[in-house]
Amino acid sequence: MASNSTVHVGEEASSRRSWKHHVFLSFRGEDTRSGFTSHLYAALTRKGITTFIDDYNLRKGDLISDELLRSIQDSMFSVIVISPNYASSPWCLDELCKILECKSKLGQHIVPVFYGVDPSDVRNQKGIFEEAFRKHERIFGEESDKVRCWREALTQVANYSGWSTKNQSEATLVENISQSIHKILIPNLPSSINKLVGIDWRVQQVISHIGIGLNDVRYIGICGMGGIGKTTIARVVYEAIQSEFEVTYFLANVRETCEKHGIVQAQKELVGHINGSSNFNNEYDGSRIIRASLCHKKVLLVLDDINQEKQLKNLAEEQDWFGSGSRIIITTRDVHLLKIYDAHEIYNVEGLAESEAFDLFCLKAFKQRKPTEEYLDLSKQVVKHCAGLPLALEVLGSHLYGRKIEDWHSALAKLKSFPHADIFDTLKVSYDGLDFMDRDMFLDIACFFKGVEKKRVINILKGCGYHVEIGIATLIDRSLLTINKDGFLEMHDLIEEMGKHIVILESPNDPSKRSRLWSYEDINFVLSRNKGTEATHSIVVEDWVFYPKGELGEQYRERWRDLTFSNICQLKLLILDGVQAPILSYIPCSLRVLHWRCCQMKTLPFIDQYYELVEIDLSDSYNIVQFMEKLKYLNLFHCLQLKEIPDLSEAPNLEILTLGFCGKLNYFPSYLTRHKSLVELILFRCVSLETLASKLDMGSLQELNLGFCSSMRKLPEFGECMKHLSILSLSGTAIEELPTTIGSLVGLKKLHLEHCERLIFLPDSIQKLKLLKHLYLSYSPNVLQSLHFLSSLTSLATLRLSGSFLTSQESSSSYNLGNLVSLTDLELSENNFVRVPINIHQLPRLRCLNLDYCPNLKVLPELPSSIRELSAQDCESLDSWRNSNVISKVCCDFAASANHDTDGLLQMWVAHKEIPSWFVHQEQGNGVSVTLPHNETMALALCFQLCPKESSLKFPEFLLLPTVICNGKEFIKKCLAGNYDTSHSHHFILCFTSDYFIDHNCQDYRFELISPSHSKMELQISGARWVCKQDIQDFKRGNK
Repeated sequence: MASNSTVHVGEEASSRRSWKHHVFLSFRGEDTRSGFTSHLYAALTRKGITTFIDDYNLRKGDLISDELLRSIQDSMFSVIVISPNYASSPWCLDELCKILECKSKLGQHIVPVFYGVDPSDVRNQKGIFEEAFRKHERIFGEESDKVRCWREALTQVANYSGWSTKNQSEATLVENISQSIHKILIPNLPSSINKLVGIDWRVQQVISHIGIGLNDVRYIGICGMGGIGKTTIARVVYEAIQSEFEVTYFLANVRETCEKHGIVQAQKELVGHINGSSNFNNEYDGSRIIRASLCHKKVLLVLDDINQEKQLKNLAEEQDWFGSGSRIIITTRDVHLLKIYDAHEIYNVEGLAESEAFDLFCLKAFKQRKPTEEYLDLSKQVVKHCAGLPLALEVLGSHLYGRKIEDWHSALAKLKSFPHADIFDTLKVSYDGLDFMDRDMFLDIACFFKGVEKKRVINILKGCGYHVEIGIATLIDRSLLTINKDGFLEMHDLIEEMGKHIVILESPNDPSKRSRLWSYEDINFVLSRNKGTEATHSIVVEDWVFYPKGELGEQYRERWRDLTFSNICQLKLLILDGVQAPILSYIPCSLRVLHWRCCQMKTLPFIDQYYELVEIDLSDSYNIVQFMEKLKYLNLFHCLQLKEIPDLSEAPNLEILTLGFCGKLNYFPSYLTRHKSLVELILFRCVSLETLASKLDMGSLQELNLGFCSSMRKLPEFGECMKHLSILSLSGTAIEELPTTIGSLVGLKKLHLEHCERLIFLPDSIQKLKLLKHLYLSYSPNVLQSLHFLSSLTSLATLRLSGSFLTSQESSSSYNLGNLVSLTDLELSENNFVRVPINIHQLPRLRCLNLDYCPNLKVLPELPSSIRELSAQDCESLDSWRNSNVISKVCCDFAASANHDTDGLLQMWVAHKEIPSWFVHQEQGNGVSVTLPHNETMALALCFQLCPKESSLKFPEFLLLPTVICNGKEFIKKCLAGNYDTSHSHHFILCFTSDYFIDHNCQDYRFELISPSHSKMELQISGARWVCKQDIQDFKRGNK
């Protein structure tokens, strides 16, 4: 190779022109056509470089054809393979002159390759080149302008840095030349994707995870629902980085290729690009050849639209299939495939923001970013319908382009009933990839349960016979479903629309032949006119909640007619919440789940007990039902007239029985106290119920809720078999003692005893509850004398004693709870003690302590270094000076221990009138500025003084939480504890390690507290202090 192997970039004109060919190959056919040149052509082609080679003998007679001259002129690069006989060909020399002319006038890139010749012989026309020119001079004359031009051309091209076959193999030289051209060519190519909206930051997000320059092999996933823009993002990323790799290929539409032609065709497409040929006929040979071809090369491979594990297995199974630094980008709708192959990063593509969506739609619908005024509202309606999905915005924008306004109105009306075919077909691909059970589950959720709590949906679908947990996980993996932070099912509007349209297409003109019914019109038509068929297996209507009372509610109820199910023999799910109409025929025996809240029928028409019913919810109803052998779940919540539980002796499989708020229920049948399958028994606020039985022997029971059964004075004994009971709620009962057999509940984890004013003491058998984690004793003051029994509960994590210390005199007593080594949360609010009568500092894992509304409390207790949340609001007797020392010590203890804490955040809400002087940086207003000191800093403590506004001293109706920002950005991701609005002045104190905010390029920081909207508090002063090693050492010396 010559002294400089880098290809010269050329003039600016080169990047501005539109080129027909990327590369023109100039060569002497008899020297290199079947060898070096053919290999170079193949290598360039594999990299996607369009290369012109004269395979059609365009040199006719003594002159180069016009077509060949145009090919030179229309190429960005010219590769000149100067071989021993190159100069003997007048055609080659004429090509060379034309190439140099194009370099001078058009900025064409010149790549000389000295094949078996010395560049100095070419430059000076010596040796074999001298002999060639003697022949030319004899033919054309020594003074010929043509010969002189040829000599100058060879001299000029030999002066360019180029490539040489000297001291390297042809294979290496071919790869180096093609890679060098590829690296320069890619940035100069126009993008294949134009007028993209919202793409830049998404592309940067992906590129930030790729790790250009690192030598590991990475799989990068781009995941999302159909039409969300995965392929577009992958294409732009590919174009942006492909010059960094030796071998690059974008294998598009893998799913479609495999569905139509099989996996071998996809393998052949990839291998053909790599090697120029693909001579194999089975997937095993294909995999072997892919690995052999790429295992030593730095590869950028995009596998677009993967939908099966088999595809990845046969195209990119292992990282060792690829050389160091390789990157495999995979686009898919199924995130689980990416998890199987341990993707280094998975980028989930979200929909466009509203402004981005509006821009994209307008570019398609109007060829500009804003519509005319008359189309503005209609455009907004379309954008809202698309809900940020790029595919829908592009398809509908193009569909509406150039149409009259009345056509727009018609199209929008049609969209409400019929999705656009292109959008529907694209989205339906994800549905088609599901198995039959998951398809049914998806359709149920799309038609009935979008926006419904996950737990409720799971119970219903389990009752219908689905394997729900794995099914929901699959739908989430396939980008068809999400679960929000509150645990409710969410689904893109167009996915929901697609699901409902699939059902409608089962019978477009006759709803009685559809599998699912959800609209009032269709349900009323089918049930009131006895039009049902065996096709229908799910009927759900529950929009009654929007019309509970008043004239509108009456109108809604009146529109229902009598209901008939006589022909619907395959019905599995029936939800008629709020429907006030009688059923005139027998309910189908196939029914598995029945929900009918506010049912007005006194007796439901069941034909016999041979039903498939596993779940019945008749909350707020007045009927009496007969029950079935397969019944697992019965909800009679808020059945106000219910005095006795219906006969459940023939329901041996019953697992959940809910009878909350049945105010007249006064008898609990003895056979239920021995039920073998019951898991949950909810009798909350059954205020007339005085007792259950003398003894409970319910071996499967996990939860028993007798909360606020205010007439219940005595509990039954607990049998030895009740080892699975984990939740027992006795709050608000009139019990005076707990049975000693409570010690038999060895599996108990949560015990509620709040508001048990008559409860005198805790039995010593409570010490046997070694697994008890949560104990609630608030407002049950008499149990204080039994607190010493708690020392054996080494698993206890939460203890609540609010409203239990009634007089300040009790503060002379002290309760040693130091053995509670697992206690993390202690609630002591609304007590009247002067000092906290518990040795708080002996609790080694305590993280949360609540002392709110303790009006007589004067001093904060000594706190353990583990504390992370302290709330002492509305404690108006607190001594400011003494508590300042407690606060500063807590901050120093935190700083000393925070390195061993994954949280790294301490927060305190303390009643206080002045910011402690320990916070040395203080400013008026809602923020404080600090500069990072040069000494060894452990943490930063902030203090914000909050006071109630004079016009607003009432308590808020809901909890308000603040936001803390650093240099204008929110930096604390977790939800802050405490209540921002109170009736007294208080301090909000934060202490955190530098990991939360430190920017190594920044020395100055400003921290501000942002008040919630409508807050009744105002921020007066802000303070700060860097907690350093010296502070910690000073406190330790002071405590000796």
